Amino acid sequence: MSTEGKTNGESRSGLWPRLGWVLFALVAAALLLAVLAGVLMRAAILDVVSFWPAWVLALLISMALWPLRRKGVVRIGAVLPLLLFSWVAIAVSLHLQAWEMLPSASADFSGPSTEVSSAGLSLEVDGLVELGNDADNLYEVRLLRSGGGVAPAEALERLADGSATIELRERAEAGWFASAGWRLDLSRSPAWRLNIVADEIDVDLRGLVVSDLVVEGSGTVWLGTPVDDVQVVLTGDLRVVIPVDTAVELEGVATTPPNWEQTESGARFEAGGPVIRIGTSGTGVIEIVNP
Repeated sequence: MSTEGKTNGESRSGLWPRLGWVLFALVAAALLLAVLAGVLMRAAILDVVSFWPAWVLALLISMALWPLRRKGVVRIGAVLPLLLFSWVAIAVSLHLQAWEMLPSASADFSGPSTEVSSAGLSLEVDGLVELGNDADNLYEVRLLRSGGGVAPAEALERLADGSATIELRERAEAGWFASAGWRLDLSRSPAWRLNIVADEIDVDLRGLVVSDLVVEGSGTVWLGTPVDDVQVVLTGDLRVVIPVDTAVELEGVATTPPNWEQTESGARFEAGGPVIRIGTSGTGVIEIVNP
């Protein structure tokens, strides 16, 4: 082989290490930009750093393969940056999935496993609250993985005579764990009294037994089929989805489906079974719809 051909071959092989380092630099820069832009919470960086044993392993593998590079296998130089790129991508993926072994999961917590017949929960937060019905314990709280200024939650609990009262509030300091808000899941066992005040809300109460509900904020509320009459108070810019064939009495101002009867104080929809009694307050725009 001519000297020129050998030089060109080595040059082409040398592209692999350079491309590997470019990929690693791009994923690292994307991570930093996502944190700075608020797409990811700052704790994502802690989660990536917590993978330091994998980084050390990548370095050891690269050192073990280095003699091959000295023998002319130039592409071996790409092993280290490609391994680092892979570990960063894996760490970010696990962060988004809220893997419980990562540092960011240390701010997530669950309530007691005690069975109660009734429970009350109240919260007020300047951020986003997502609420669902998939808790194994009485309730579960975890941080949303997007960036923001909301501190992790802490709970004040009172348990007595088969009932529970829970107050969720922000911790005094957010530190690395500031996020866009909280994700809550509730147990389907007790009858719930809920008082939810947040800038943005995404509340799904289908599958839950709710006796009283107060919601203030902007977003969407899915109501479940009631087992008894339910009192609901709404404030803000809300879209409320009512279960099919459920009786509703509205007192206040809201946009309602065309088949509802208008009354002096609001509107109503007649159907058999328990009634959802909705009251509205404030100047927000409230829309009530059927699914």
